[in-house]
Amino acid sequence: MTEVPEPAGETTDEPLSVISRRKTFSLIPMSEADALEQMKLLGHDNFFIFFNDETDTISVLYHRRDDTYGLIEPKLG
Repeated sequence: MTEVPEPAGETTDEPLSVISRRKTFSLIPMSEADALEQMKLLGHDNFFIFFNDETDTISVLYHRRDDTYGLIEPKLG
């Protein structure tokens, strides 16, 4: 676990938590096209996580600054 440096003037024995919220959800297998449609329907402007039924992996669809979309396909190292 990486510790976050303390702001100047504050001292504590506990490391500061940078995770303020955790959320769990079920992944429904879908195609990239379906994921893009769901992303738009749900109003998720930045990103959408889904189980890609074409690759059998978890993928992240995201909205790029140039108004296109990108796809992140994580791999275990």
